[in-house]
Amino acid sequence: MFENETVCAEYVETPKQKMSNKKISAIKSVLVSLYTTVLVITYVVLGVFLKGWHPWWLLFLTIPIYASLIEAILRKRPGLFSIEMVAISTYVTLGIVLGIWHPTWVVLLVVPIYRSTLSAFRKIKYIKEND
Repeated sequence: MFENETVCAEYVETPKQKMSNKKISAIKSVLVSLYTTVLVITYVVLGVFLKGWHPWWLLFLTIPIYASLIEAILRKRPGLFSIEMVAISTYVTLGIVLGIWHPTWVVLLVVPIYRSTLSAFRKIKYIKEND
């Protein structure tokens, strides 16, 4: 280099930007709408060909589960997943289809286990970041 020459080079790393709320909502809306449409068609086909409208309505309990799963994935926040709906849907489906209500209530215990585990991981992450 020359004596009076200065080099001004600046390296700026731009952080990866998260998806906007508008984009997340649009993606979620399209995916949930598509899932719901496929589910309605499936329900009608099963009802017509198997002549059993009754047990197949339980498929509609998966819509909020799917919506919360998409939301949790897109936002990268597992706490947004509706484990409550999974537990309730499982309990109701087992109760209606198999007629087993008594021992299957234990499935509902997965909710506090999941939520407390998630809370513990959040606290560990917070401690590591602030240590």
